[in-house]
Amino acid sequence: MQEAFDWLKPSPFWAPNGADLSQGTFYRPAILDYATDDFVEAFLAEAGAPSADSLARRALRNSSEEPFKLYQPAHGRFYLLCATLSCRQPGLPDREVRLAEKESTYYVLRRVTGNGEYGWIAEGAQAGWQPVGPNPRVVLTGEERQPMFRAPTGTQRELRYAYIPTTSRGSGLGDLSDLPAEVIETVIGEPPPPDDLRLFALESRFLAQVQPSSGTSPLLEADAANAQRLSIYLLFDLLDYVDTFLPATAQHLAGDTTVAITAAESA
Repeated sequence: MQEAFDWLKPSPFWAPNGADLSQGTFYRPAILDYATDDFVEAFLAEAGAPSADSLARRALRNSSEEPFKLYQPAHGRFYLLCATLSCRQPGLPDREVRLAEKESTYYVLRRVTGNGEYGWIAEGAQAGWQPVGPNPRVVLTGEERQPMFRAPTGTQRELRYAYIPTTSRGSGLGDLSDLPAEVIETVIGEPPPPDDLRLFALESRFLAQVQPSSGTSPLLEADAANAQRLSIYLLFDLLDYVDTFLPATAQHLAGDTTVAITAAESA
């Protein structure tokens, strides 16, 4: 079977019995807020505690889609990115990082404009913000990588965490002045429509998981019990996809027939 894994919200935050599997936030890392410069020690202690209550209170929450406002260390604020790296298998077990095979975990900081995503190249002739292209999951050659580290939890699982730099150094979050001139002109003027990420999400989160790895479908290779579980996870993925990219269709499927949908959405 083709290996598939996801970055999910921290496992101590998961609802019992998979009650939050269909929520979009389940598939997003958490940003943890600390007001002390010994934040790493505080995080490790909270992550290893039997209860996740203290750690959960650190997570930034937003009732809207507006970006979070992060403050600088000079203001006494420090932020950690925290997530679970999970295999897409029944039970969502941790995906082991194979250090012997030179595997590592990291994240990248991106600048998002109406013209798409830009990655930060720290050195060389291409130093500066460079366009990522149509596939936002591609890491640019030379793109600055922020290392992620392992943290054990009180539930015998692992978390991955990393510091979020908020100062205005190279990859810091300054204004538009360090973007290429043609990008600034596009952003200030009429930007082209963004790439349609719906097709990419459908491919990476749903279609790719049923592609055969050895001549037959993974669902056909599995025994009946595992095939049923895999089918359920695929349906969860599809439900989340529809809820994210086709909200009117999702409401209609939930029984709200007053929602107007197009002929294509009803097909």
